[in-house]
Amino acid sequence: MHILWEIASAILVTIPLFAVGRAYRQSRSPRLLFAFAGFLILELRFSVFVALHSVITVDHAFEETIG
Repeated sequence: MHILWEIASAILVTIPLFAVGRAYRQSRSPRLLFAFAGFLILELRFSVFVALHSVITVDHAFEETIG
């Protein structure tokens, strides 16, 4: 159940990424480019932590320290 929740969260996090990317293609605004880059970094960070949490047993105190 925990892994399914993380997959669902990852899918929901990609919605703003697609929305900002689509808005950037229409307007070519530099602010939207920075927003897209920010969402991309957050999504990559989230994906790495999901992969770490799903594959390797990590203590929650350690997760909170680096998260």
